Amino acid sequence: MGNNLKPYKRRGDVLHTVSQGQALLLEPNSGAYFSLNETGAFIWECLEESQAAIDIVEKLMKEFEVDFAAAELDVNAFLNEMNSQSLLDSGE
Repeated sequence: MGNNLKPYKRRGDVLHTVSQGQALLLEPNSGAYFSLNETGAFIWECLEESQAAIDIVEKLMKEFEVDFAAAELDVNAFLNEMNSQSLLDSGE
């Protein structure tokens, strides 16, 4: 993972709803919708407060009982995608 200690936080103006382990996001400027599976919804919820990637990895390992490599891969992919869609703020 690029920087495990870099803080991430979801953008406050992104509208979202979480139901039955899934999430739907709406980016208000473009009107783009994003659908998240259970893992993505869990990570999104973790990003309500500023979190280092490594902290999210640890939470994901506990929640889904997966090993470090799998959790790190999922978190890294999620954060990269959310960053590319401008859905995250600097967590600082």
